[in-house]
Amino acid sequence: PGFTNPDTRLPSISYIDLRAAYIWGKTTLRVGVNNVADKDPPFITLFTAGYNTQASANTYPGVYDVAGRYLYANLTIDF
Repeated sequence: PGFTNPDTRLPSISYIDLRAAYIWGKTTLRVGVNNVADKDPPFITLFTAGYNTQASANTYPGVYDVAGRYLYANLTIDF
């Protein structure tokens, strides 16, 4: 049972994710980036979160992108 500040408002954040694929014969290359602008999630404290267990990450990881900008690539070759 924790105390939550009733005046606390967490902002909404929009993330831009990009991805692309190139197919050449039986080979497919996929690349992408999540959180292009590298927006940081809002910082919360135990007081803000009401002593919620998710406050250990200093934000809500199920709602906000905690990893920051994330680049990825995938190469698939079909035989």
